[in-house]
Amino acid sequence: MLLKGVLRALNLDKDWLEVSVDGNSQPVTGVGEAVDDLIGPMVNREVNVRVKRGPRSSLVFIDIELEE
Repeated sequence: MLLKGVLRALNLDKDWLEVSVDGNSQPVTGVGEAVDDLIGPMVNREVNVRVKRGPRSSLVFIDIELEE
């Protein structure tokens, strides 16, 4: 599944980020610390986030890239 929106927030210590898709906040878990340098500069920019469905319909992080 692909989320296209604006990266609004992230907390790598708590392992989540938040993407605003059409004005709706979409929390994504499972980010991990390995992408800290990659994700930080993307805040408040258009991004594409690949996710999969996790337990209780949660969204689990796979990959992120800037929208071009």
